[in-house]
Parts: sequence; structure tokens; C-alpha cells
Amino acid sequence: MKKKFFVPAAMLLLAFSAASCKKETPAPATDNSIAREIAVPGSPAAIVSKSSSERTPTPLVLEKYSWKVGYISVNGINLTPSYCEYGFKFNSNNSVLATKEFATVNGSWSLNNSNSLIAMLFDQNEKLSLADLNGNWEIVRVTSRSVYMQINDLSFQAELRFDADPFGVR
Repeated sequence: MKKKFFVPAAMLLLAFSAASCKKETPAPATDNSIAREIAVPGSPAAIVSKSSSERTPTPLVLEKYSWKVGYISVNGINLTPSYCEYGFKFNSNNSVLATKEFATVNGSWSLNNSNSLIAMLFDQNEKLSLADLNGNWEIVRVTSRSVYMQINDLSFQAELRFDADPFGVR
């Protein structure tokens, strides 16, 4: 009798856990001929379709919004389910807070002068590890709702998309 209730309950639990994060196919972030994005007033300014050396520095206002990881892939492995429940708040003093449920991980961030690279470093935490986000990320595209980044080293390839979170960090 108990087995009859256990199997459907386990299947239901598995279905809910697999559907807990929004799954999206990422837009290719490796194309350097990015189409011109329109900067919406009050939103992150767009990086236009010029090569990195021709870009005019535009303000990247990460601290105006709360963010969620919309997509992350490291060395071809999709890690989005491990990161999609975190909320990120980038502060103007170059600190960043990553929050998941009742736990918080502190970190720091900085932009280079041309706003084409963002360095992120999160503290080590026994319960929550954000090690895959540590590094110098090339900003390849900015829209009114998303920031697309990549790391393309010889031994480490990663793609990351932060999406603006309308509900903010909890």
C-alpha cells in the first residue's frame, strides 16, 4: 500500500524540482558583430555593434537592478539549474550580494575603463559555492533586460547571462 503512494509522490516531486527554473536556450554570445541594441532610458546602456577597440565606453549600471542567472555554461556543461535560484545585487561600492533562500554569499565586482570586462570574485562559502562565477568576464552584449558575458581561455570556456529580476533579491 505504501509503495502505491510513494512512487507517484516521488514522480511529482521530481517533476516540480526539474521545472523550478525557467529553461531558455541561450543566444549565441560569441558573435562579435552584435546587432545594435536600443538603450532604453533608465535601463543598462547598450553596447553597439563595433569591435571592442572601437566601442565608446557606455555606463553599465549593474547596481540599478537585481539580477538572476538566466543561463550559465562552463566547458560545455549547462549549470543553469545550480545557479538560477540565486538573486544578485551589485552595489555601487563594488560589493555584490548573492542570495539564495536565507543564505548570502558576499563578493566584489569591478569594470574596466571601457566597460568591456567585469571581474567578479565571490567569497568561499561552505554551503553555497559560486566559484564558476569568479573570473574576468568579457561583456559581449547588453540589452534592456540582460547582460551577456563570456570567458574564452584555452582551458576554460564559459558563457553567462544575467537577467534583470523584477522581484529583486529576496
